[in-house]
Amino acid sequence: ALARRAPRLSRPTTVLLVALHVLVIASALWSLAPGRSATQGLLFALTTVTAVVVGDRIGVRGLLLALAVAAQVGVVLSQLAVRRSWPNTIDGNGDWSGIYLNRNSLGPVAMLALLATFGAMALWWQDRDGATSRSSRDVGLGAALGGALVVLVVLDVHTLLRSASLTPVVGAVVAVLTVIVAVLVPALQQRFASGRAASGGPVTEQVSPWPLVAAVVATWAGVAVVAMVGRSQLATNLDRSSTLSGRTELWGWLIDAISRRPFGGWGWLGVWEDRALEAEVVARFNVDFSTAHNAVIEMLLATGVFGALLLVATVGALIWPTVQLTAHSGGDRRLGVVAMGLVGYVVAVNQLETYVGANLLPWALLVGGAATCARTLADDAGSDRAAVPNPSRVSI
Repeated sequence: ALARRAPRLSRPTTVLLVALHVLVIASALWSLAPGRSATQGLLFALTTVTAVVVGDRIGVRGLLLALAVAAQVGVVLSQLAVRRSWPNTIDGNGDWSGIYLNRNSLGPVAMLALLATFGAMALWWQDRDGATSRSSRDVGLGAALGGALVVLVVLDVHTLLRSASLTPVVGAVVAVLTVIVAVLVPALQQRFASGRAASGGPVTEQVSPWPLVAAVVATWAGVAVVAMVGRSQLATNLDRSSTLSGRTELWGWLIDAISRRPFGGWGWLGVWEDRALEAEVVARFNVDFSTAHNAVIEMLLATGVFGALLLVATVGALIWPTVQLTAHSGGDRRLGVVAMGLVGYVVAVNQLETYVGANLLPWALLVGGAATCARTLADDAGSDRAAVPNPSRVSI
């Protein structure tokens, strides 16, 4: 039973995950802040292990439901905290932080609550539509859940607007575009395959995942180009800084800092404990930055070029099971589509915040989604094998 329930992530993915965490933890040996590097590195690894185990067991529906419930609790408590004027719930600019550290901590919670609730309800509704009969109790339950959904959505949107956090909005836009691509590309492939079959060509059970990979990467790259080209105009229209609150200037300065230690790095999150560097950052930007606000740059700072390449390869390996499930011809393909939305969100927000670091929820979602998609693929493959009779056991 234990062997059957072992996580089904592929061996290359497991090797990449292990190598990444070994490097991160080992960086404490040469870190500017060994204690913090070791502690945060171990928490990073523990988050990954937990996400693999939990994601493997609760599935996409369970992952969405758990995220929706947890995030909605945070939204409701933040609303309550603001209404009751708890300390530090509103910053000096009038933006909400609720029960969290700042507005950029509250905003992602509200957005994840919104996305996860919609995703969970969409899957539930499709499951419900698949039922052959419905009782009046089912209709009443659907109406009650629909009413609760409307209330929660209003709370989520209101909280998001009052936080004035833009990073989760960018993530949501990329998530929606990723879902659209994940729906359209396999559908077009299947239509093309049906046309070939009608003309006497070979019939395939499953479309290739590679066109989906190409389409998703092209979409992400297109969004990045549009964002870079239109950044100044967009920032002006939103009454924001064209430097993304100093991020672009920080990135340019950090890239120069990375060149000082291009291979070993400064240790996992240890560079932010260097008081000389801290003084240099404050003197230049008049802001006390505590993260790189970009996952790849953070990894470059921590472990050098090799670590950044390892991170990119690991993220690619974690996305692969989701792409495979999305391209799957079976009924669970919609689970892959929803999981692709989470992937798009995580990849996007990690370009503006360091969620592969001290704040690990998006990373946990990426790992947990990969684990549950890999399990679903393995279970589907096992079901297909069980459905095929063994010729050696056919009785006459």
